[in-house]
Amino acid sequence: MNMMLAPYDADRALEIGMVISVETALLHPARGYIKLEDTLIVSEAGWEAPGDDYRGWNSSDSTTVRSDR
Repeated sequence: MNMMLAPYDADRALEIGMVISVETALLHPARGYIKLEDTLIVSEAGWEAPGDDYRGWNSSDSTTVRSDR
């Protein structure tokens, strides 16, 4: 099997418009294995996190109540 691998570009500078996926994994003692993912967009101002507006369920100061439970 001959597989072509993409060149590793760790030294490449980030450019406006690039999208980055940040994946974090942890083992919580009570809840087990948890994997969190964030998507970031490189912008002129630095970065944007489009998913942050929908994280009320994950915030300690949230007053959001889920109706699907």
